[in-house]
Amino acid sequence: MSCLMINDIDAGLGRFGNTQMTVNNQIVVGTLMNLCDNPTRVSVGQDWRESDITHRIPIIVTGNDLSTIYAPLIRDGRMDKFYW
Repeated sequence: MSCLMINDIDAGLGRFGNTQMTVNNQIVVGTLMNLCDNPTRVSVGQDWRESDITHRIPIIVTGNDLSTIYAPLIRDGRMDKFYW
């Protein structure tokens, strides 16, 4: 079994103070939200085909301050959070 592991997601996608978001940041957030909402549909480039069905894999992220992450990405139902 495989999984996608993203370590310290808040360091790469978090917004601190008055910092600006880059296009790359927006693309990553949008892609992660799409993977959460449609885990068996992954596009190759711009093409979406009915035959592009994949197996679900877990996405595991770690972070120190999840409050800096775009709120819709970490809402209940899209992400299960475990604190320790």
